[in-house]
Amino acid sequence: MFKKSISLILVFAVVFMMTACGASSVQLYDYDLSKYVKLGDYKGIEVEKVTPEAVTDDSVTAEIQATLEANQELKEVDTKVEDGDTVNTTFTGTIDGKVVDNCCSEDYDVIIGSGSQIEGFEDGLIGHKKGDKVTLNLTFPEDYGDEAVNGKDVVFEVTINSVSRSFVPDLTDEFVKEKSGTDCKTVAEYEKYIKKQLEQESKDAAQQEMQYACFQTIIDNTEIIGYPEKELESYKQKMLEYYEQYAAQYGTDLDGFLEMAGTDNETLQEQIQTQAEQVIAQQMIMLAICRAEGIEVSDSEYKEQVQAYADEYGFESVEAFEEEYTKEDILLSLYAEKFLDFILDNAKIVDKLETTADDTEGTDDAPEKADSKADAKKEDAE
Repeated sequence: MFKKSISLILVFAVVFMMTACGASSVQLYDYDLSKYVKLGDYKGIEVEKVTPEAVTDDSVTAEIQATLEANQELKEVDTKVEDGDTVNTTFTGTIDGKVVDNCCSEDYDVIIGSGSQIEGFEDGLIGHKKGDKVTLNLTFPEDYGDEAVNGKDVVFEVTINSVSRSFVPDLTDEFVKEKSGTDCKTVAEYEKYIKKQLEQESKDAAQQEMQYACFQTIIDNTEIIGYPEKELESYKQKMLEYYEQYAAQYGTDLDGFLEMAGTDNETLQEQIQTQAEQVIAQQMIMLAICRAEGIEVSDSEYKEQVQAYADEYGFESVEAFEEEYTKEDILLSLYAEKFLDFILDNAKIVDKLETTADDTEGTDDAPEKADSKADAKKEDAE
């Protein structure tokens, strides 16, 4: 739970779609945080050393294979249908000689083996070829979801219009130059590039794990006195808007979506409240330490990093990136990078932590422990 919740301050909240601007115009928690946070020890924290995972030839091969498969091409073939093929069909389904609504199409792609059709439809096309007319005597599942056809026998008359198959390209110098997305020109160069990239990712992952562990201890050492109403309500509102937008993607409102998910609004509100308190507690701890240590993000750093983010995430321009994310989210991310580097630089890395029975109980619930301390004092702080 901790890693999932802590990550919320380290990445952009993609659900918050607002316009952004320069760092100097943003004030994060623009009041005395000592009303809400009582910091404990945050320097000299003992953190167990994490050794980066070794990068093997197999991991390099797997990474390259994933890139090759991502560039596979679908080509029409003049052979019999096999598992994995994409078959373009014209079909009509009838029950007792009557055409079934929504069971007819003149141009429908069926991916063999995907399980997207009722049982027997995909398998029934295997072994046939372009131009074949196939009769499939099948049965709708009892729980198909349509009372008109649930559990009933159906006859599909299917014409195979074409058969297409995915072809994974070979690893060649030509592929490397044209499709790898790197400046490499040969397979050998590309393999070295991938190995170096994976090694860096492994080092970053090890460092991030130590940073998370260090921050977890700092959270354990901190007393959360209360939560600022402004940030709490803002976060809750944004999360609620996110779920409403998510529901709209399914063609329903929030109540309908929650019913589909087997929950209700009261439960959702409780979850949002808990998440808001966890995230805001982490943000306040981070910013309180940054203020105490004089850690800041300048306008020039903001502009430089926003450009880097825009390039990394494939945005056409900085302006396009700033239209996608809020200024608060961008600035929080920049503070988080500096903050996590700071706490690990000031930590004591040890080969093995000495643990006690108390240390092992409820470790994953530390953010909730910090939250529970605040419950009784929340009203006084506000």
